[in-house]
Amino acid sequence: MHYERKIFEYLWHNLKESLHKSDRGAFLDALQLLIDRLKLPKNAISVLLEDLSSNPTIIRFGDHTAFMLGSRLVRTYSKEIISYQITPEDILLVVNGLDDRLTNYAAWKIDRKQDAFFEKVRTIHRRLLESLDDDEAEKQVMGTQDLLVLEREVYIFFALVGGNTGRSLMMSALKEYGHPESDIYQLKGSQDHMADLLQLLKIVVRGTGRIGDSDQSVVLDQVKTRLQVFSQMIKSLHGEDLIHQIQEYLDDSIQKIAKRS
Repeated sequence: MHYERKIFEYLWHNLKESLHKSDRGAFLDALQLLIDRLKLPKNAISVLLEDLSSNPTIIRFGDHTAFMLGSRLVRTYSKEIISYQITPEDILLVVNGLDDRLTNYAAWKIDRKQDAFFEKVRTIHRRLLESLDDDEAEKQVMGTQDLLVLEREVYIFFALVGGNTGRSLMMSALKEYGHPESDIYQLKGSQDHMADLLQLLKIVVRGTGRIGDSDQSVVLDQVKTRLQVFSQMIKSLHGEDLIHQIQEYLDDSIQKIAKRS
């Protein structure tokens, strides 16, 4: 246990950016296996949070991994090892499978550096907006799809951890993604990624149900009134299915908040 933080810190800082893209999956699996064997996971989550907040105006491939590993760390597990490249959305349904001591510690650490985490998420979102409006986006080191996955991991992590910072970020995301006239739906590449954007809205709605309060419930109600407009923006059966799912999760999230109030 004495060397756990040093081992994790070494692996994280020395390998996260040095690996070739084709090797990242194996590295990610290895880190997840290590995480499942940690005796003091608080040390590992501290390393990840410090790394994310140290350079909030810079985005790296490692940020996606940091948020994903953070979501894995705060969960409690059976003995089985599950390997995945992105966090399954159903993690937002977990009620008793979270380590309250870890989520409280993470929320405390994040709230202490609230400005840095606000800036980090703003930087990620700004890059996503720029990418959606760039005809050459997919030629960049981090393309639109990479940024969409990164933002997805951001919202899942903050929905699990909560805290003042998490609630504020989720409220901001709900107001933007929950309004069809928001800039994010009007950019050059928005239509091509409409299903991905609606998936993000779905995650934000579900995450808000986990940590939201009466203020968020009011905004959820407002989103419900705009679903018909969203329906007119989609051009596929998959998109229609997403609208139905969002409707269900809006009702579910409103009910969950009402029970806590």
